[in-house]
Amino acid sequence: MFSRRTILIGLIALAASLAFAAEPGAGIGRTMTLLESSTPKHRNTVRVLFYGQSITMQDWWKLVAANLRGRYPYADLVIENRALGGFASPMLRRAMVHDIPHFAPDLILFHDYGGEPEYEEIIRWIRSNTTSEILLQTDHVTWLPNPAGGDAEKDLKSYNWHEKHCREWLPALARKYGLGLVDVREPWKAHLSARKLQPKDLLRDGVHLNAAGDLLMAELVIGALRPARPSLPGPVTDHKPVWQGGRLALDFEGNRVDLMASRGGRQPFTRARVLIDGKPPSAFPELYAITRPSDSVAVDWPFVIRIDHTAPLIVEDWFLTVTETDDANRVVRFSVRGSVTGADGEGISTERFVSKSGRVVIDPADWHLNRATEYSKKVTPAGSICRWRVVPMFHDIYEPPAIGDRTRDYPVTIAAGLPNGNHRLELIAETPQPPLLESVRVYRPLPLRPPEN
Repeated sequence: MFSRRTILIGLIALAASLAFAAEPGAGIGRTMTLLESSTPKHRNTVRVLFYGQSITMQDWWKLVAANLRGRYPYADLVIENRALGGFASPMLRRAMVHDIPHFAPDLILFHDYGGEPEYEEIIRWIRSNTTSEILLQTDHVTWLPNPAGGDAEKDLKSYNWHEKHCREWLPALARKYGLGLVDVREPWKAHLSARKLQPKDLLRDGVHLNAAGDLLMAELVIGALRPARPSLPGPVTDHKPVWQGGRLALDFEGNRVDLMASRGGRQPFTRARVLIDGKPPSAFPELYAITRPSDSVAVDWPFVIRIDHTAPLIVEDWFLTVTETDDANRVVRFSVRGSVTGADGEGISTERFVSKSGRVVIDPADWHLNRATEYSKKVTPAGSICRWRVVPMFHDIYEPPAIGDRTRDYPVTIAAGLPNGNHRLELIAETPQPPLLESVRVYRPLPLRPPEN
């Protein structure tokens, strides 16, 4: 039986957690304001990303997406799920660099298992490199202690870890980084108790949700997506464009700039050259993003978790070809080729690979074929090809987009991924009449304190 002291400590921690989570729209104010302020005359674009592992891949996310579209019919919602099944925080922290920057979400709905230091590393990286708001989810209930006792020590240890993780650590993390938090765990327990159910009644196995579990998860997450109170100025700012003699100059602080085309008068047929700190955006090596490597034959996991580089990238497609492998994909020989770079070397999965150009670096720990084979019992054979792309997060020339619907925004990202700091933007029009701009939108990830040792 639980002691009175243990119960009291648990109730105090629960009260603190629920008090924080109960704040309407806490941590997601900008996203909710964009949704709430969308009208038939001005439809805000709102980008939402579901991210995590297999729990996030389940059907509840589709119910949440449908609910948002139904509640906010005048918002231009762009919703994707890039979760990776089986990718606990130590692996997801390696994959996230391929999944998040190019999508540029306004809101990330996030749940993951794994170690807390790696979990915090993911959150800190997102907050340091993007202006995405984050809504964390606590863990649902997969097992409950027997009130009569007699439970296995390993089961109690796991249960108590998740209790502390959800009641104390996640709320503290949300406060530390200014995140949203939806408490799934305690309402889940209440749901089970009120209906005299066992955890297994909402699960299809020991962890994953059945249809009833999907419905409950969706209900709890939807309940957390509530209108926010008015907040202080956030990390996204619109600046009024001021042209002088066919030139626009703006000093700004941040790491991303969008040009918002005017939705009013007819655009002149003109373009503008873009300079940041006196250089075209393409000269910044940080403005090139690598997409997620393609999946193996065995399962929908990428061949490798992460692709790095030691030399500046160029926009091109890449191909890794398996040339030789064993029956468990433990030792894989391969070659790489870029659509512009050309043949760029051969390697083996057990050693760190640096291509001839330096545009491809693969760490042995990031190879994922062996785990995929162990899971699926299928080998990714010789001749299989892994693909990824290097995509531009910039435009050296701003060309006004065609305005098909004057109720919608038409942003053009001219730089995303700059070192977060002070910069100078210059636009030089090609003709005497410059492009018509609604605003210059600047994104500035808020500064964070150094990590605590």
